[in-house]
Amino acid sequence: MKRLMEYLNRHDKQLLWLFIISYFLIFSTITIWKYFHLGYNSLDLAIFNQVFFNSSHGDLWQMTIHPNLYLGDHFALIIPLLVPIYSLFRNPLNLLIMQTAILALTTLPIFLIAKKILAKPWPLVIALIWLLSPYVQNINLFEFHLLPLATFLVFWTFYFYQIKKFGLFLTLACLSLLVREDVALTIFMFSILALIDKRSLKWKAWPSLISTIYFIIALKFISFFTPTGSYKFIKYYAWLGDSLSEMMINFFSQPLNTLGHILALHNIVFTLALLMPLAFVSLFRPKYLLISLLVYTQFILGPNPTIVLQMHYTSLLLPGIFIAFIFGLQAIFDGKIKWLSKYKELSILILALAVIYSFVTMGPILGIFEKTKQSDYAKEVLELKKELLSEVGDDKSLAATYEFLTPLSGRPKIYSLHYAFMGQKQLSNLGYGLPADLDMLVVDFNDFLVYQSQLDYATKRELYLAGDDRLRKIIKDHSLRLTRIIDTLAIFEKNGNQNIELYQTASQFDDIKNSNQVRLEGIEFLGWSNASKKENNNILPISLYFKAQAKLDRDYQIKLIIKDGQKKIIHQKFYPLAYGLYPGHEWQAGEKIKINYWFLMPKKLPLGSQLELSLVNLNSYTALDRLRTTILKIKEKEDLGVFLNLEL
Repeated sequence: MKRLMEYLNRHDKQLLWLFIISYFLIFSTITIWKYFHLGYNSLDLAIFNQVFFNSSHGDLWQMTIHPNLYLGDHFALIIPLLVPIYSLFRNPLNLLIMQTAILALTTLPIFLIAKKILAKPWPLVIALIWLLSPYVQNINLFEFHLLPLATFLVFWTFYFYQIKKFGLFLTLACLSLLVREDVALTIFMFSILALIDKRSLKWKAWPSLISTIYFIIALKFISFFTPTGSYKFIKYYAWLGDSLSEMMINFFSQPLNTLGHILALHNIVFTLALLMPLAFVSLFRPKYLLISLLVYTQFILGPNPTIVLQMHYTSLLLPGIFIAFIFGLQAIFDGKIKWLSKYKELSILILALAVIYSFVTMGPILGIFEKTKQSDYAKEVLELKKELLSEVGDDKSLAATYEFLTPLSGRPKIYSLHYAFMGQKQLSNLGYGLPADLDMLVVDFNDFLVYQSQLDYATKRELYLAGDDRLRKIIKDHSLRLTRIIDTLAIFEKNGNQNIELYQTASQFDDIKNSNQVRLEGIEFLGWSNASKKENNNILPISLYFKAQAKLDRDYQIKLIIKDGQKKIIHQKFYPLAYGLYPGHEWQAGEKIKINYWFLMPKKLPLGSQLELSLVNLNSYTALDRLRTTILKIKEKEDLGVFLNLEL
């Protein structure tokens, strides 16, 4: 052990760079893998890539996914300073690698802060703990954001505060503010820290002065550039009132309501989870937690914040937590926490267990191994998606579903189909329209199941119910024709030379080759046609015929199951009924509907395999998997029963 300690002390700087480079290489590899597996499907990377793409071509902050300038979302003046780096390689991967490098290099100011007050090898250990933090790794893998750069700059700001270099402190504080308007909440708290530390007036006054002025100016600019004319994220605090002034009044005039919200169970869980990876040592020096207090207040006054632990939002919380952790360790080692100082070895063991447990259970590391074990079917679907993307020209103006947005975002005009489905811009009641020069739609109809899970509840049900009407109108008004369809993957092109029908309605169909009447709840299955596999591929084209016995009050979906000869399920997938373009709530009593599917079957099915189709009513929600990709989770389903069995 003595030799190990001597080695660590003697080579701490070399080991620090080894940790940084190792982290950078490992997580760059993971992000590249995730990108090529279309795992960035939560909008943010697509938005930033389009902003940087347009900015690199002279259209600063320009975007169309959230019309029209990014300054209407966040006051990110730092973007032009980063554009030269992006211009070297105009691709989302550039942003992901840049983000990984920033998070890895944040280890440097952390090491220097710890080195000022802790003996070796603890600065090196704390640097490693940063790189093992589940929240750092979650930030790294959840899309791309500018906030990690703010984290990096805030740590440097504190370092120059710590060594009392006021000029560099103020410079880094100002650079931090350029990242985003809410960084002002962090910089402001340096004045409070200086007040507690009894620093001179310049330390007390300047952070609060520049951050307050900057924050007010930033909000004015955001309100000017945003379509709503106000800071749209204020909607997260609607429980306090309709305007900022009303919220401030209600916050203080209704203390029981405010306290009840703050002490809600999810806020307590959120707080414990934030501090647990560092074994709650940060609580021993709460003065430094003040750095993150206003940002923390943002979260506990909003909706349930526990999901943010898997995302980028912890970026501005981590500086205060880690700095308090460093000084908390100092207090333990110096004997200032007497009941712990007697048991230093036990304290170190508990800390090690907390770090390792959090790294394994709260971070993305296990997801790396889970995701690499993809089925042959998943690999084939991925290849089909890439093939579809390769057919889209770089000059096209288009709208796309979630996972296609990121790889297609390097263009002046791209739009999110989910906003077009909603008919509203983000966090507003303003309409979201697609332009007249729209060339195509690039669609995975599986996203329509996601739209239902996101919108089919009380507050947004009207948006959901009208969503299919909006999309049918878009297809008609823009003269879009379906030119490519495999399974749920499709391309619609303006004035396309093919006109493939996804569904048809009529009072009678005369082309039902296999009548097979099955009565379900409110729906009658009439039969099917063209159920035969094409040679040399695994596409099953089939037409399904239904009749609405009554007006439906819910939307059913199709569940496809394949069983082997021993009746064991070897494949299962859900499909939106009529692709979500003509869902059940639109069906009229007595109406007959023909739906054409091109189901992708798994290759090499065992002999005696059987396909089953049934109607189900899904209860689902969206979540993040371990690699922080948005996925659809099925909580429960109401199965109306099997309506078709086929031998394969």
